[in-house]
Formats: sequence, C-alpha cells, structure tokens
Amino acid sequence: MSHQVPLGDVAGLRLNLRDGGDWPQDLAFVPVSTTELHLAARSFPLAVRQGEGAPRLGLLVGADTLVSPLRTTTGAWRGGYQPIGLRTLPLVAISDTNDALADLVIDSDTPSLSADAGVPIADTAGRPSPAIVELHRLAVLLTRSAIAFAPALDHLLIAGLLAPLSASSSDTAGDPQYLVIDPAAFERLDGAALGAMARHSYLSVDLAVAGMFSLQALHPERRPQTTHGTVATPSMTPIAMLADIPFDELEFALDDGELIPFGGFVERATASGPDA
Repeated sequence: MSHQVPLGDVAGLRLNLRDGGDWPQDLAFVPVSTTELHLAARSFPLAVRQGEGAPRLGLLVGADTLVSPLRTTTGAWRGGYQPIGLRTLPLVAISDTNDALADLVIDSDTPSLSADAGVPIADTAGRPSPAIVELHRLAVLLTRSAIAFAPALDHLLIAGLLAPLSASSSDTAGDPQYLVIDPAAFERLDGAALGAMARHSYLSVDLAVAGMFSLQALHPERRPQTTHGTVATPSMTPIAMLADIPFDELEFALDDGELIPFGGFVERATASGPDA
C-alpha cells in the first residue's frame, strides 16, 4: 500500500520528474502561491477547495474544467505557464524547518523515484541536492501561501461571492467541493461590502478580482448558474467583462522572471525553428 515517506528515507534514490512531473490522471486541483496568483489566473480558473478542515485556494487543472487542454494530442505541454503546484508534484511540504529531506514527503510507490534516472535527492555528504533545495523552496512557498490566503477566503465566503461548479456534460450535479467566484454575486457587491473586505487587508478584494478574471479559463458549462439553471451572464461592467474577453487572441509579452522556466521555451523554439 502506498504511503508518504520523508525524502530523507529515500535519499539514496533519484527524483525523475520526466516530462512535466508525476501527475495523476485524475488531478483536478493544485494549490497556488501568493507570488504567482495573477500570472496563474491568466491560464487557470482560481477555485476554493472545501472539505479538508479549512478552505484552500488553488487552480483547477482538470480537463473537464478548462477551456483549453493542458497538453497537445502528443502529450506535449501547450500552456505558457506551468504553476508551482504542478512543478512540485509529487512532493508535498508538511513542515517548514529549513530541512528539505525532513520537510518534503513523497508517495513510496511513485514512479518518480528511480535508482538511476533523474536528479539525485542527496549528495555524497547526505545534503539535499540543488534541485531538491529549489523544489523545497517552492513547496514551502505553497504552504506559507495557504496560511496567508486563509483570512481572505473567509471574507469571500462571508460576502457570498463563491458558488460551486456547475455540472459537466458527464455529471448529473455540480461539484460542491470546488467553489469559484460567482459573476452575478460579484456584480451585486456594493461599496460598503467592498470597504469592509478591504478595511484590514486588500487581499480578499484582490482575490475576488483575480477569480473573476480567471473565469475566462473555466469551461463555460462549469461556470456558476443562476437559480433558473442557466449560466450566469452579468451585465458588461468593466469587471464582469473580464470573463468574456478572448485573451487567447491577444498578444502578450512575458517578463523573464523567476516564475517562468524559460529554458524549455528556448529549447522548443530552437528545435522548431523561427516559424513554429
């Protein structure tokens, strides 16, 4: 039976993330960090996951929730940005002690553990390898972000801005586990409510706007529905319009910062030629 073990228990092995990591076929949700919130919302719907004690902010990555698939028919990554929650799989940070081999855990039977393929987990002195140090930094960032987001998520719930995903064509009911910003509820939000949300921190308002923006990446049939069973279609105010702007048809330039591993872009562009 599979169980999670600290990386220190398998330090003699290697971590083989292959093409895009060890992602379960039924993966539907990954946590998001404070540093990537706005960039990730460009390509993935922001959602709040319930049912694990406390709400958790993250990104929907399931094929039935996205407007565009994450991979091509040949399995190649087609998105411009790969979220930290995907890049760190199958590792999870369970603590924050600055000890990567103790803080990070992994499923004991994951195919990402190998005797001879991938990067070493530890060096000959028993210290975490540079690749593991970086993965540890990112995984801990997700853990710290969950703590930072928690009060803002309470504000969104209290304000009634969240609604469950609508049913998909292969489902008979919506998914109450995942909540997204409800465009109709957002439009009804008045100045007093916004002022109360922003009184101590602007983060809850920031999350509401980012969540509204991210709806353009959510498949239309999964967007919140009205009480009459139809997809909510708010009037075209500047904020509500965000869910309907065809961003994929616009040209964007990406800043060469820490969030995006540009090595892969360069390698693909070189292999494909200038007309790719």
